[in-house]
Amino acid sequence: MTKTKRKELPEEIKVPLTSPVKFARAGATEDVFEVTVNCHSRKHYKKTLRIQQLLTKGFFDFSQLVGEGSQDLDDKDDTGTLDPAQVTMVLKSTNVDLEELTDRFEKLAMTGVVTVEGTPLNPLQLAAMDPEELELVMTVYLANFIAPLVMKVFGGK
Repeated sequence: MTKTKRKELPEEIKVPLTSPVKFARAGATEDVFEVTVNCHSRKHYKKTLRIQQLLTKGFFDFSQLVGEGSQDLDDKDDTGTLDPAQVTMVLKSTNVDLEELTDRFEKLAMTGVVTVEGTPLNPLQLAAMDPEELELVMTVYLANFIAPLVMKVFGGK
């Protein structure tokens, strides 16, 4: 049986980094300037539920803040997904618990949702990541894999 993802969600997204992540290979450590953000699978489903709930709250609060006529979230890219910057704007302009969201994403990331050279991100790599780059990786994940699910609640907007 072949594993398939929902057709509207990509399998993975490569995210370039400006600060390297250390990766051990064949007894040597090398600097890697890219991580892969992978679509969650059934095994990750429970870990995504609270993340979905937090993002839904953010979108709802944002729609109340800017009003019904806002185009801010209607301007999706050509694939129909939100830009990570739009997700950041929603999260930082509403009362979403960013600490909880980040903690939950970090735990999810280390289960294989974020990989370095095909290996799940480990606690040392996570701890060494530049906070702004971790935020970028998180918003790439949210924009591409969680927001499409959440936006269905809002009628696909």
